[in-house]
Parts: sequence; C-alpha cells; structure tokens
Amino acid sequence: MPKVSINNFRAGIQGSPGFTPDLRNVAASDMRNLTVDENGKLVRRAGRARKWASASSNRYLRAIPTIYNAAGASSVHNLFVQTAVGLSYWTGSALVDMTGKPSGASTAEFNTRFDWVVASNRLFLANGQITLWAEILNVPSTGTAPKLYWWGITPNANSGYTPSSMPTPTVGQKGSGTGYLGASQYYGYAFTYYSDPDTTLASSIQKGTGAESLPSPVVTQVTGTTAATKIMALSGMTESDDPQITHKRIYRTENGISSSSGFATEEEAAAAPLKLIATIADADTTDDDDGSVFAGLDTITSCGYDNPPTDLAHLAHYAGRIWGASANSSTVYFTPIDGTGSPVYDAFPDSSAEVPQKFFANKFDGDVITALEPASSGQEMHIFKQRSVIMLRGTGLITGVQAIPTTGTQTAVNLDVSFTNRSAGCASPLSVATVQDMTFFLAQDKQVWVSQSGQLTPISLPIQPVLDDIKDEIFDVTTVGVTSATDRNGPAVGWIYKNKYFLTFATENMTSGQTRCNKIAVYDLLRQYWTLYDTVGTDGTDYGIQDAIWVPIGSSTGGDNLSNDQLYAITRDDGTNWYLETYETGTQDQGVDFTASYTTNELPMPTDSVVNGVYVIPTLTPTATQAVTTTLTVDGTDQAAVTFSTAKSRRYRQGVFGRGKTFKLKVAGTTLNNLERLELEYQTMER
Repeated sequence: MPKVSINNFRAGIQGSPGFTPDLRNVAASDMRNLTVDENGKLVRRAGRARKWASASSNRYLRAIPTIYNAAGASSVHNLFVQTAVGLSYWTGSALVDMTGKPSGASTAEFNTRFDWVVASNRLFLANGQITLWAEILNVPSTGTAPKLYWWGITPNANSGYTPSSMPTPTVGQKGSGTGYLGASQYYGYAFTYYSDPDTTLASSIQKGTGAESLPSPVVTQVTGTTAATKIMALSGMTESDDPQITHKRIYRTENGISSSSGFATEEEAAAAPLKLIATIADADTTDDDDGSVFAGLDTITSCGYDNPPTDLAHLAHYAGRIWGASANSSTVYFTPIDGTGSPVYDAFPDSSAEVPQKFFANKFDGDVITALEPASSGQEMHIFKQRSVIMLRGTGLITGVQAIPTTGTQTAVNLDVSFTNRSAGCASPLSVATVQDMTFFLAQDKQVWVSQSGQLTPISLPIQPVLDDIKDEIFDVTTVGVTSATDRNGPAVGWIYKNKYFLTFATENMTSGQTRCNKIAVYDLLRQYWTLYDTVGTDGTDYGIQDAIWVPIGSSTGGDNLSNDQLYAITRDDGTNWYLETYETGTQDQGVDFTASYTTNELPMPTDSVVNGVYVIPTLTPTATQAVTTTLTVDGTDQAAVTFSTAKSRRYRQGVFGRGKTFKLKVAGTTLNNLERLELEYQTMER
C-alpha cells in the first residue's frame, strides 16, 4: 500500500496559517518536549530537577548568579534568589536568607523584581523602589554570608543610618599651637564620607568601594594675627554608622597662590573650589588645620554627584558605566568615568553637577522605558520602550544630547540616541535576551522580534497561534503589585541557553494571583525552528517558571555551589509553593518520565482515502518496550486514541481506520525518542 512519509522534522513547528506547502511533510502543527538533532531526527528534551528539595512559601522573584574570578585563585560563584521579603543565597546545600537588610530598608521594598548588573566585583540591584549592592567575593556558606549595602553613601532619610543628612561642621580658631595659615584670611571647610578601597569593611573580606559622598555645607572662619589663631579647629563631623563608610575627607578652600593664601571676604571663601587637605578615620569627629598642607590642585571630585535615584528600575552595564532608567519614565542616568579613566559606580548626577549625566529617550512620545540591553558588539545599547526601540551609540562622553548642556570640559560628541524604530517595542522586560548579534524580545503584538542594531524582524509566525493565547493583562506596564496576578514583569521570561532562545509565558487566566508561566517556546538559532515545552509536574500540575538564568562558565570554589554550564530556574506550583530548580539536565522531570508528542500538519489526499496503519520508526533499536499513543484526526474530527506497546524493533505498526480527505496524526509517549520518520499507510477509494 502507498504511504505518506514524514521523514525530516527540521522545520519544527509551522502551526501558523501562513506556513508554506513545501513544509507540510517536514513540519508540525504542534511539537511538545521534543527537539531536532543535527540529522533532522526527533529527540526528547532534557529534564529538570530540584536544586533544593524544600519549598518556600515566600514568593520567589529573581534568580541572580554571579562569578568572581580572583587572580591566581579559583572562581567564586554565588547564586542569589530574590524573594518577596528579601534576598537569599545558595550555600551549596540550601537557600538561606541574608541576615540583616541595610538599615531603613523595608520588607515591602523587596516585593517588586530587581533588575541587576555585576560591575567591579559587586552586584548592583534596583527595582523602582530601592537601590542596593551586594558582596560577591565570599565563598557562599553559612559562615561567610554575603552582605547587602545601600548603593551610594551620601546620608539621606531613606537609608536609616545616622546621620540622615550631611552634617554641618563647626570651625573656629584653635587658640593654641603654631599655625601657618595667612593672617586675617578667610577659609572655607567641608568634609565628605569616604569608603576607602584599601580598607576592609567590618566582618567581611570586601574592601571599601572608593565611593565618596556629597560634601557637607561649607563653613568659613577668618584667621587671627597670632600663630595660635592661625590654626583652624574643625568639629561636629558626625561619625556614620553606615558599614561601608570607613573614613572622612576634609577639604579647604584656598586661592592657590601659596600655602598661606586665603580670601579677603567670607563670600569668596565659601564659593571657592574645595581642595583635599586630610583623610581621617570615620570615628574621628574633630581635626585641626594648621596650614602646613597645601592642597594645590587636588580638587574635590564628588561635588555634584549623589546616590543613585531611588526610582531606578532598569539597569545595564555598558561602555564601562552603569546605566539606569527610572520606573515608568523616559529618563536615563549613567555613572561617570574619573580623571584616570576608571569607572565610578556609586556616583550619579544631582542638580548641581556641571554636566548632568542623564538624558531623556523620546520624552514626549507617550511611552515609557521597559528595558536596557547592550548589543553583543559592545558598541551600542537598546533602550526598549513599550512601542519602540531606541539605539544608543557611543560611550557617554557627552555634549549635544537632548536635555544635556554643552558646558564643562567634555567636548566630544559621543552619545547618539537619534535612531528610533517604531515597528515594535518590548512589552515584557524579562523577555529580553541577547546572543551573537541578535537581541530577542516579546512585543505588545505578542510576537517575538529580533533586533540587529535596531533593525527589527518578527520570527514567531510558526507558533503565533500559541503566543496569541498570552493574556493581555501582562502588558500593562503601569501595574505594580505584590502578587503574580499584578506583576508586570512576571508572565514572560526569556533566556539564552546553548544557542537557543527560550521564552516562557502564561496562558492561564490572571485570577487570584495564580498566574504562572506554564509554556516554554524554544527557538533554535542554528536550525531556525520552533518547538514547545510543557511545565507539567509529576502530579499533573503546571510548575510555572518565574525566572531562569544560565551560568555559562567557571567551576566553583564552594563545592556543590553552582555547576558549570547550568540553567537555573525558579518555579511555583498551583498553590503557594516556590522552588529552585535546574533545567535542561538529566532525562526526567523530578525523576519521572515526561510525555513528549508530535502532531503533524493536515495532510491532504488527492481523493477520498482510508488510512489503515501508522508506522512509528525510531533511528535506533530500542532496548526496552515502549508505549506509544496515536491519535488520527480525519477531516477535522479526532478518532479514538490508540495506545500500543512496541516490541524491541525499529518498526512499530498500529492498525487504525479513518476515511476522509485530510488527515492529521499525533504520536505521544513517555519514552518517545529518536524518531526517524512517521508513516501513514493508506489506500484511495477511487471507483
């Protein structure tokens, strides 16, 4: 009898009405938990397993891996998990809550997902409510727990530390000793808090960050005419209890003519540039200036640079700087480079900065920024908005950009945000992922798009009927909430793993906070086909992925801390249980065989025909009996499913019966694997 042979599966899913006829016999209308190997054969996907068997009732939000490579030493891996109440870390055997949030940080400020970057061996975090950094140098264990700090060290009311604002010091004539300041001259004084990079922070191996606060208000004092009154006594420089502050820096204003040159008036002294004259321990609250130190040209560098804005929600590390966008806005900030060419990650412009390092990305277009993503070339960065993509080019030496003045010493026109593509924008921030020269993202039209230097191409037509089931609520970027039902970032997560783009998304109704990403679409970059994975657990319940991240390199110092080349995911069941898992590992899901299936497209016959046999032919002779279920669809109507046990043979045949003009075949099984081809045996009913 004649047969229809489906003998090459290289096209993956072509389930959209737009598929072309020449793909009919090499493409599926649906393919679950199967991939295509280099020979065009169907093979089962890898499995998943619990990294930690224990469930948590606290909502998991992000999985954040970091790698620290010390010179001449093994790398140190950390895996952090953001929960709705704080940050946890993997010790090698368990997830442990980080003890002690920074003073003033509330549990409620952790209930929105962090965006994060790693720079200068620190993990920086922002979520539109709070900005922090975490240590990553310690080998993670219960004995060397990483610590959290506020990002930036200028005192403020949010930090909860004392003082809550920059104190105003007191200065006066000392009245004893021998001083060398000019007689009857006015001098101005100010101090800053400083995190010395050569000083180890308390109970940690982390050294200071090099950050410096904004200066205190300048106070002035006139000298006397005697040696004892030419010494200035400073006091009132309050000690800080911020654990990352190690020292204070003291500055004096002078006119630069000589070591004893002050100013004739108090106003001149208060307005002159500040020059560094001393560095003292933070515990010291007083100091004397006898004029023996001539500050010369060592001018204060932190003037005009403050802590990061607390409403930063999107972060990226690009061109040696950290870039951040405020929540629900078009505003982008970026950190400076100092005079030696080194990045300064704790400094952001305030209103007094000579050159404010911020700009507006198409501010008045009625749209908001949803993600920042550097291109793989390192020469440009995507600024995603809901309905457009802006390409930022250059490294941040600034003039001539919208809302930035052209004053200051930097004159190179080196920042260009003129390119805007309005074909699509990113509607779900966590869907963004970059590999090779391609940046993938999910747009508001529910298509997956690829950006190559801002040139946009939709690539998801073959699986569009599935993506069209994504719920519209996930695209409401203004919705921020404490449950999955109102978390704008939760329902679509994208990542790159082994040259494939994965997108997990929710097709469940958004009710009672139970929405989970219950399907995974997988795009093979090399073979350019789509397949789908299920997230069903051993109990039949969807274990929806809430975040996933690939750790591509390195071997850990901490034993069973993190594995090389591993995909980590956080999942939830249909209740309130949250888990840390490894994906794409082993051959089973939690020790249980999962069901794989392949469904052909409709196969039209030239005339009325009868299908009376189905052949399932693997590439290898199986080592055990398999159970395969076949379902034949005839002219749009499903026939009864038939399950048959196959012998240890490469050729399985199941007798079926179906009469019609169009046929569709589905094969499924918990051991379905290594399929070479499917065949439908038929005979025409011509008279």
